[in-house]
Amino acid sequence: MKTNFLIPINILLAVSTAVLFTSACKKSSTSQSALTQPRGYLAFEYVRVGIPEENVKKAIFSFAPDSKGTFGGKDQYLSRKSDKFGGQYIVQCRDGQVYEIQVYHLASPVSHTAALATLKQLLPADLTNLPLSASKPDAKQQSGTEHYNIGPSCSADLVADKKDPTSITIINAHLATSPSTAQHKQ
Repeated sequence: MKTNFLIPINILLAVSTAVLFTSACKKSSTSQSALTQPRGYLAFEYVRVGIPEENVKKAIFSFAPDSKGTFGGKDQYLSRKSDKFGGQYIVQCRDGQVYEIQVYHLASPVSHTAALATLKQLLPADLTNLPLSASKPDAKQQSGTEHYNIGPSCSADLVADKKDPTSITIINAHLATSPSTAQHKQ
């Protein structure tokens, strides 16, 4: 009699286990590029203006929160390693979105060509094919700084080394308006 009672329980356990495992295998909303990265890492080629802050926040082995850069609704993260050109990344986020990325080459400035390659990589994917041409400097702009307007949503700056104006020390890509600034203008 006890055996008859155990059979339905065993069937119930088997069915519930199968349902549990198949529901855990649902398609994820994570991008394919993020799936190629080990958990806790975010390769520099996936760090772009406009991505969700969560991508950077979860990359605990690639980026560290910067408590000195977190204020006024802005969160800042520093790269733990340097990119292939020796650049240190500073990623600034507001309202759950990356709105500015700065890459510093202070110890070893890079060529203009390398800086432009890095700049293109920092842009949202839909803007990477737009041509980059520096705008004419205005009175407010620092000498040695090239400014770029990239589509309607982004702009960028390349800052030349003071000792060697043909080399770049800072690459800065940012949304034309940060997320909370855009909300205040509406």
